[in-house]
Amino acid sequence: MKWPSGRLGDFSAGAGEFARFGVVGALAFVVDIGAANAMWALLGEDEGHLTGKAVSAVMATTFSYVANRQWTYRHRERTGPLREYTLFVLVNMAAVLLSLCCLAVTVYLLGLDSLLAKNLSANVIGVALGTAFRFWAYRRWVFGPPVRTHTHAAVDGPFGGRPVTRGPVTEKAIKEGKEHPDAHPCHRGSRVHRLPVRTRGTGR
Repeated sequence: MKWPSGRLGDFSAGAGEFARFGVVGALAFVVDIGAANAMWALLGEDEGHLTGKAVSAVMATTFSYVANRQWTYRHRERTGPLREYTLFVLVNMAAVLLSLCCLAVTVYLLGLDSLLAKNLSANVIGVALGTAFRFWAYRRWVFGPPVRTHTHAAVDGPFGGRPVTRGPVTEKAIKEGKEHPDAHPCHRGSRVHRLPVRTRGTGR
């Protein structure tokens, strides 16, 4: 079974995006755990359960935004820094809330306040739920659709047979009918006029 070239390209781009997201998430996870344990050690074992985790989450979120915007989702359309950053913060606040809920249930409901219990609830279960939510929300709300670039080959034409690359075309422009995804650069924005063809009659 042969996959359509468009779907295969989308799958390849999505796989690369997921891999970069995983790398950034792993590094942010290290930042989160390190900062959380440092804050818990600084504040003591009897106090600062939620404060230490909240501080570490802010540090990890800041690192994650910079890395994801400049690396993971660099190929996606930028919809404005204010809107983008606001949605990013809101999504991460919701993910942090999931982690804090897991920690609160462990400490205050189950009565488990050991360092191991706090790490398992906040940094394993909570982070896993938050990561899944972040990946879905980033693609859905935060970062814009991918910017597509199409390459067309010119054969024995005025371009000397070199491939012609069209500029970035957003998914929004394609959906609105402003750009056709397979249109040649020479034909975009113009109409194709056909010259009348004269046919020779038989016997003339």
